[in-house]
Amino acid sequence: MRAIAFWLMAGIVLHAQISGPHRKIFSASVTPISVEATCSGTGSTQTVACSSAMTVTAGDTIECAGSTQEGDPMTLYFNDPVNGKTYDNIWGGLESNVADTWVATAVFQNSAGGSITPYVNNWEGPNVLSIKCRALKGTRTTLVLDTGAVNQTKQQTTAATNPTSGTAAAPTNNNEIVLGAMVRAATATVSDASPWTPGSTITAVGGTYPIYDHYSIQTTAATANSPMTASSSKYVDTQFAVLNASNPAGTRGVTGFYGVPAIAKTNGNSATAADLNGTTTTLATINANATWVLSGTAGTYDTSVAPFGTGPIMAQGINHTFGDAATSIQMSGAQTANYYTWTAELADTGAPAWFSSFFRVGSSGTSSGQSCDSFEMETYGATEDAFFVQALYDTTNGLQLFMEPAEGGHSPLIQGLSLGTDYRLQIHTAGSGERYHQLIVQSKSGSTWSVAQTMNLDVLCTVGGPIACTTPPVVGSGTGSASSGSTSLTITSGSGTIAAGQVVVPQTGIPYLTAVESISGTCSSSCTITLSQPTTGVISGTVAFTTKPARLVAATNGTVSAGSTAVTIVVPGNGTIAVGNNVGGPGIMDGTYVTAVSGTSLTLSHGASSAITNGGLWFWTGASGGANFIAVHFGKWSTCNIGGSEWFSGMHFDPLGAWGAYAPN
Repeated sequence: MRAIAFWLMAGIVLHAQISGPHRKIFSASVTPISVEATCSGTGSTQTVACSSAMTVTAGDTIECAGSTQEGDPMTLYFNDPVNGKTYDNIWGGLESNVADTWVATAVFQNSAGGSITPYVNNWEGPNVLSIKCRALKGTRTTLVLDTGAVNQTKQQTTAATNPTSGTAAAPTNNNEIVLGAMVRAATATVSDASPWTPGSTITAVGGTYPIYDHYSIQTTAATANSPMTASSSKYVDTQFAVLNASNPAGTRGVTGFYGVPAIAKTNGNSATAADLNGTTTTLATINANATWVLSGTAGTYDTSVAPFGTGPIMAQGINHTFGDAATSIQMSGAQTANYYTWTAELADTGAPAWFSSFFRVGSSGTSSGQSCDSFEMETYGATEDAFFVQALYDTTNGLQLFMEPAEGGHSPLIQGLSLGTDYRLQIHTAGSGERYHQLIVQSKSGSTWSVAQTMNLDVLCTVGGPIACTTPPVVGSGTGSASSGSTSLTITSGSGTIAAGQVVVPQTGIPYLTAVESISGTCSSSCTITLSQPTTGVISGTVAFTTKPARLVAATNGTVSAGSTAVTIVVPGNGTIAVGNNVGGPGIMDGTYVTAVSGTSLTLSHGASSAITNGGLWFWTGASGGANFIAVHFGKWSTCNIGGSEWFSGMHFDPLGAWGAYAPN
């Protein structure tokens, strides 16, 4: 019997193949899917790009497969600077010949047009990486994945010949494309036959844990299982299908994990940590370190309070809709120190992170003045170590929510919510190029969910900021003057503390995260400040300064061409830029980090998404070459004294910002 299903991210994409009859004639009303471009690459670094770019049409689906070997299980993921997002995972797992060998597949739906260079990324360390991608024309631009049994994977744990992905299954519709990828421990002669392309010998990508891939464009849906002819070996063979533009909507793949109470064993039975970890059902675990642990007393399954919804989502090749099990986990009013914690080893890439869940606070037993810690996203995020979400209730303002950052203070309140009402909450931790953390609340009308309230919290508010911080706390200020385009700012009549290493409180004419590089003179009378970025307008009036965030290593300005990884910077007067630092700023894609430093020259892991000329660049602590243990929590703990029940379900964690606000959507 299924309890709660969780799948952890592994930048891995699943390919589906079709092995039935293949016809070249298409209905006049259907434009067949075509392969518009391909690319591949291999190398022994943490990030490997295709060796040449693909020219694609806007709306294409980009699909990729990747492989690597590493000493401690981590995840692969794919992205590109033009689209600037992590691709959607379909499936990911270990090649069985050598432990800890990752196989990955992913898609990006509705790509931008132009020259696209995909990357495969491995945060554990420099190991052999391989990538193979295609641009598919004529696909749907949203919900592009087939939801049927054609999505399948076989992990062959004993040596066998002629790999397949499992029992042949047909796509849901006519006119789909089925894609397959196989990885084995070493190269061999591998081939396929019509209706598969190439229909002959398949050229491997990479010599260590090589990728063999092929595809079949169908007119009439026919069974497929990514069949290949090859010598005996252990292997992983995976396939998936992508929908034609004429096909009805399918689903999207999950980039992180998605968890929902499935069939409760019996209404009222405890939701144990063992259930959450999948002991009563078969789960494909991507990260060996990912586990749920219960602190205190288990919650109970409750089918009377359930998060119904219709958004489709695919996790590890299995399709779901939000709340598809019609079950939630209830923490009773008496449970004020009980919660579940999910931990895993994931690297901090500098990308924005999102964690969401169904949430309800019961009216029975809840009285005015009560509060409760209900959610947490911990030790993760480029710009903040952790966020707690606390619910509180009083008769004047109703149910309220706020975020409490690890560095101090708390966010403005979201007010006016109701007890006994279904909501979906989401924590958004800002990425290295973003200004705001967020708490987002959805409510529903019938079965339709929509955003009810959004609270923005400036990254600079988390540094010991005041309660309900709306403006970063000022530690010093003065009358300032500067010409447009200058890094020289004159301050007179200063008060408080103005010191090198501080950050200018955002204002018109001074770009966000502009730092104080150096000070000449005494600011209480008159001083000259060198700024890390040039002004964008004439400055005349009060300028305020605040303490920089703890994770901000340095802020400066630099120049880079579009698509290039070579950056020329002004060496910062405060902080030392180092290999592994996450990079933010306009023109820098999420997940970019420093791979080399030589004086004023930096090398980045990913090409710039657009050209930068003397633009702001921000460098944050990162985990290149290693990993962080991260955690998410739900339940009732710490300061909780709410006397009513709380309900949770439909949890989704998106650690690399592929989905953004809410999943499914």
